[in-house]
Amino acid sequence: GASFFLSVFFIRRPLLGVLKGAEAFRRGDLDYRVAVRGRDEIGALAQGFNAMAETIKARMKEVQESRNFLNDVLGNIGCLVRVINPKTHKVLLQNKPLQALLRQGLERPCYALWGRETECDLCVSNKAVEENRYHSKEEETPEGIVYEVHAFPFAEPDGTITNAIEVIRDITARRKVERDLEESRMQLMQSQKMAAVGHLSSGIAHSINNPLSGINMYVDVLLKKIEEVKDCAAYSDLRNHLTEVKEAARRCNTVVKDLLTISRLPKPEKQPVYLNEA
Repeated sequence: GASFFLSVFFIRRPLLGVLKGAEAFRRGDLDYRVAVRGRDEIGALAQGFNAMAETIKARMKEVQESRNFLNDVLGNIGCLVRVINPKTHKVLLQNKPLQALLRQGLERPCYALWGRETECDLCVSNKAVEENRYHSKEEETPEGIVYEVHAFPFAEPDGTITNAIEVIRDITARRKVERDLEESRMQLMQSQKMAAVGHLSSGIAHSINNPLSGINMYVDVLLKKIEEVKDCAAYSDLRNHLTEVKEAARRCNTVVKDLLTISRLPKPEKQPVYLNEA
């Protein structure tokens, strides 16, 4: 009886304390400590357990601080960042901006970010994993938001590559500026074309106008002169021919006026401008 009592008190109870500590650790209680009841081997075991607990707690604190630091860095780089498995389409990690944009992102397939119900036709993350190099593409959502996706292979500690890191930027505003610049460039080209046509029209008009003025003047002189020879047998024919020439010159004069109209730029209109709103 006494030996049994001693074995229970000095061996079994301390070992049960160590087992309780291990169970507490399994539940995540890193503050649990085993009572040290002596300086024998069981006491040394308890002390070793407590020292291990302190070390693990310190390392866990360092890991948590590193994780918080990483989350802060990823959350403040100005991009959406996530780690995905392109084979399973599972999102393993996403930074705070992406979490705010897609709250259930870790529970949904990776292509849900693009408003898709099925996988992408071109998966840059899959290509990054397969070829072990960087790939990129642009993706537009049904709402018209344009994203620039950069995919990088992400190696595991053993060197295998099954996941990819995606760095995603919203370039909707940049694309709008580029479209506006392209429209402005096309308008400028059109204006330059119109200016060239106007310059050409002006040159043609002035080149035609000078001899045309001479034709009109000589026709008028001849019409007056033939009035002095009305008795001439060819009077009627001459007058008809000169009249046709004058009518043709009039039509040419109309064409010249149209060409000059094309060559003239519209007059600028003055309008009030509010400097505070400009």
